Amino acid sequence: MKKILLILTAVSIGIILNGCSKTPSIDDIYSEGSSQFSNGKKEQEIILSSADQTLDKLISDYSDSKENPVKKDITEEEIDDIIKDDDESSNTDDGKKRSEVSNRKELKKLLAEMFDSTQETKVFVSRGGFLTSPQELIDLYYELEREDPYDAICVESFSHGVQGNINTIKIEYSLPISQLKAMKVETHKLAEEAEKKINAYGLSEYEIVNCVNQYLCNNVEYAPSEPFPPETHTGYNAFAEGIAVCDGYSRAAKILLNDYNIECIIIHGICNGGGAHAWNMVKIADSWYHLDVTWNDVATQYDDTYGRMFFLVTDKYMRESRTWVQGDYPVSSRVPYSSKK
Repeated sequence: MKKILLILTAVSIGIILNGCSKTPSIDDIYSEGSSQFSNGKKEQEIILSSADQTLDKLISDYSDSKENPVKKDITEEEIDDIIKDDDESSNTDDGKKRSEVSNRKELKKLLAEMFDSTQETKVFVSRGGFLTSPQELIDLYYELEREDPYDAICVESFSHGVQGNINTIKIEYSLPISQLKAMKVETHKLAEEAEKKINAYGLSEYEIVNCVNQYLCNNVEYAPSEPFPPETHTGYNAFAEGIAVCDGYSRAAKILLNDYNIECIIIHGICNGGGAHAWNMVKIADSWYHLDVTWNDVATQYDDTYGRMFFLVTDKYMRESRTWVQGDYPVSSRVPYSSKK
């Protein structure tokens, strides 16, 4: 039976927040915020007490599970075939009717359209000397991934070719196109069902984030073994099967929080001495905080008091376990949410 998130107040507290099962009272928890996220310990105390033990276990056991697309070469024959197919399907003539791309913003929009329709190939014309590469396509994928948890999923590789000013993009997905399209449609329905169970509408931003974190910790399990199936990297599998790895948890959290009109992005980085990892940043009261639902969930197997170890915390705190490209993401509040109370 899935573990229940540790209630951080005395058992005698009997006030249960309407709409969020087993959530402590507003007066006893929400007024204090996450300073009580680990049985009254402060953020800096958890860093010191866990760095040599729990963090090492989390890094070794629950990192390097994020799905990352790779660059692949493309042959001249493949380029010719893609252009020929595009000519036949759209009646283009030397690129006159093809999409034109003259800057990175336009390329990002074109790539987003490919993900929206789960398109495998695209031909476009470069204008103004604009050049791109497979690495730039991967960089744009990461940008779109943190913006769009529904469509930028299950991308295995990118390849790019150019003939004169005619460019080709080829995307390989880790699941069949028909399956991906069905999953995207179903994810919306599953998210709506989850939101009915959470029933957090009308609560404060902090309360909603707490409810979503708790719901996912109570209803999702980390995938049991490698190799991790492609589905476990999606919000779909978190909702449908209750099984996910870090980017699946992160996508599910973003979907739910965005539906509650809370700004939330997906962030990815590298665990110290470990592998790639994904988590979220959440904006509350005009300040950004880190939220790692995956590690909140799995850390309790080492110590029950760690169930909110990575809940609305700071850049400084998160750097105890990982690194990321700071310029790609917002700067967090200098103090965890609770310390601002």
